[in-house]
Amino acid sequence: MEMFYNLFLFVSVLVCVIDPSAGEGKLVMVNLVYRHGDRSPIVMLPKDTHQLDDWPNGLGWLSKIGMSQHHALGQWLRNRYTTENTLLNKTYKHKEIQIDSSNENRCLMSAYSNLAGLYPPTEEEMFDPSLKWQPIPVHTRPEKEDNVINMGMSCPRYDELLTETISSKEVQTVETKNKEFYSKVENYTGMSGISINTLWMPADTLFCEKAHNLTLDPWAYEEYNNMTIYERLRKLDAWQFHLLYYNIEMAKLKGGPLLKEMRENMNNRSSKANYTGPKLYMFSGHDTTVAALLSALGLYKDIPSSPGYAACVMLELYKTENYYYVEIHYKNNHQMESNASTILKLKGCEKKCKLEKFLSLTDAAVPKDWRKECYTRNPPSRSGIHLSTSEIISIVMAVVLIVTLVCLIVTCVKLKRTTSEGYKTFVNS
Repeated sequence: MEMFYNLFLFVSVLVCVIDPSAGEGKLVMVNLVYRHGDRSPIVMLPKDTHQLDDWPNGLGWLSKIGMSQHHALGQWLRNRYTTENTLLNKTYKHKEIQIDSSNENRCLMSAYSNLAGLYPPTEEEMFDPSLKWQPIPVHTRPEKEDNVINMGMSCPRYDELLTETISSKEVQTVETKNKEFYSKVENYTGMSGISINTLWMPADTLFCEKAHNLTLDPWAYEEYNNMTIYERLRKLDAWQFHLLYYNIEMAKLKGGPLLKEMRENMNNRSSKANYTGPKLYMFSGHDTTVAALLSALGLYKDIPSSPGYAACVMLELYKTENYYYVEIHYKNNHQMESNASTILKLKGCEKKCKLEKFLSLTDAAVPKDWRKECYTRNPPSRSGIHLSTSEIISIVMAVVLIVTLVCLIVTCVKLKRTTSEGYKTFVNS
């Protein structure tokens, strides 16, 4: 028996010697996306006790809590990528990192707060001895031109799919079941038209008030079907959030463009012998950005709830002597005080997923021609065309201008003919 045991140990050692890649690889690149930090509400509830006076910086604004959350995440990333792994230099090197952000103030401010934690300046880097901060560029683009982070670029096919989802029997059954509940919420909040599309507004506003230690109005704690109204709003909001990426095509259209960029970054790193590009690609976005990427990867179901403030997904690329592999890590705000992050496993692959297999498994989730794939499958009929007020005004003004020009041309022609005839009469007399 002892002989077989010794033989087993010998073979195990031999395998490790023959195949050095059987051990841990070296971290060579990270693509990460995170949600912005804690913020003020997006909307005010007309009948709510708390109004704009309670939010001096305005609506949708990153709070001090949110700044602190991202500063802490930046410190965690610094420890992970400069101490645990030597991916990044401990001092800021602009060629090592690229930061892109949604064009929302809270996302831009989150990125700057994060970078303050990731790259605290040394004495040599400080331009003002009293300021322990250094400027690091963050790139952004207008909302309507961004299909990667903000996802505000128009995609009619996605809108069509979302409408179909909301109109499905499953969702309409929930709508009918909650009709009385919606009516109650409308009565308490002063809002109208509460549905699965809009209930996120009161749910989010109450959540923000609670997070900032503001006392909720008594109705929020009223019992309704074995839970409080607040709890029911939060539960329905989480379900509604899931509907945004209800099927593979919806996830592909929203999360696919970001996944495509991350795949291209990793492919460039692995295929170029003399790669000199960034080692860390950082994307500062929203809960929808994080959820869209996870949905495109088929991993959204693997996280316990919708992405909270400062939730972060990291696609880490490792290199062994023989191949590259990818690890997917998820860190939520509750894990911020520890070094913990959750490793997510791509369906059909190991936690250490070889890059070639990762690219193969995720290929279907990446749009080949996003603009073309965003074309609607059901173009509207003439009776279904709807124009905005500004579009109607523009059309009317254009018509008026054309008519005016035509009238002016006709008048000029008539005037020219009259002048010419008068001159001929005068000469002949």
